[in-house]
Amino acid sequence: MKTIIKIVLALAVLTAAFQAGMAALTNYQFQDAVHESLIFAPNSTDAEIRDTVTELARNKGLPIGPEDVTIRQVGPDLFVDITYETEVPLLPGIYTRNFRFNPNASTRLMPGVRRSPLK
Repeated sequence: MKTIIKIVLALAVLTAAFQAGMAALTNYQFQDAVHESLIFAPNSTDAEIRDTVTELARNKGLPIGPEDVTIRQVGPDLFVDITYETEVPLLPGIYTRNFRFNPNASTRLMPGVRRSPLK
């Protein structure tokens, strides 16, 4: 009987670790996609960047809206900060937990690249 309990507990821990790992992996892939979009479209307006970020989030199934995206430019550096919270079923059907993620991306604009943030 002890062995069965140990096996069940081990499976529960493995399942929870897998579910949390999948949420972290999805966050990492999303952050990488946002960074890639900044690199290949450095002269996008703030509105275009927000649209791109929300589209990438929709493709990954993440609950991110335009209000969750903060864009700022400091000199030649462009920063995009995103905050979202998602519910992760650590033990599906038994226990879920909200995880808060703060992905960010940045790029350095090349000299001569003009960006209009207000369009």
